[in-house]
Amino acid sequence: MFVTTICLMRHGETTWNAEKKIQGRSDIPLNERGISQVEEMLAGIWSTTWDVIYTSPLERGKSTAHMISDPYGVPMYVDEAFIEKSFGDVEGQPYEHVFSTYPDGVYPGAETDEEVVARVLDTFERIAQKHPGKHILVVTHGAVIHAMLSHFQAIPDGLEHIILKQLCMNTFIYDKSSWTVRTYNKLPGE
Repeated sequence: MFVTTICLMRHGETTWNAEKKIQGRSDIPLNERGISQVEEMLAGIWSTTWDVIYTSPLERGKSTAHMISDPYGVPMYVDEAFIEKSFGDVEGQPYEHVFSTYPDGVYPGAETDEEVVARVLDTFERIAQKHPGKHILVVTHGAVIHAMLSHFQAIPDGLEHIILKQLCMNTFIYDKSSWTVRTYNKLPGE
C-alpha cells in the first residue's frame, strides 16, 4: 500500500482577513500582502516536491495555487470540495460582532462543520485513489482546515479556537486505508 500525503494550505491574506471580517464564500481576492506572503514562502513550500496541486474555486485560493504551481509546471486542478465553508448570513461582518452575537458558533444559513468534513473526506479518498503514493498540495481556507483538524482531534485541548496562519500547512497521511494528521498550522519551511 502506498503512503499518500495531502497537505491543506491556507491561502494568502485578503483585505477581509486584514480587516477581521468573515469571508466564507464571498470571493475576495488576495491583497498585496497576500501576494508578497506567497512570493516570500515559495522556497519553503517547495521543501517538499509536490506532484499535483488542488485548489478551491475561490479567487484567493486559485491565485495562491497558481503562484505555487506555475513556476514549476505542476498540474493544478480546481475542486469545488475545497471551497470555503459557507457562513450564511454573517459573511462580510466583523469577527468581533459575529462571535459576540452568536457565542454558540451557530450562524443563520451557514454550513455545518460536519457538512464540510463529509465533502472534504470524500474528496480525500478520491484524490488518494487517483494519486496513490503522491504528495498533494491543496490550497483551501481556514474554516475547512479547522474543521478537518477538529474532526481528527489534532488540535490540543484549550486551543479549539486557534487562528490558522495564512499559508499554514497541515499534513494528512493516508496509509493502509486510514488518515492521520502529521503536522498542523506550520508555515512553509518550519
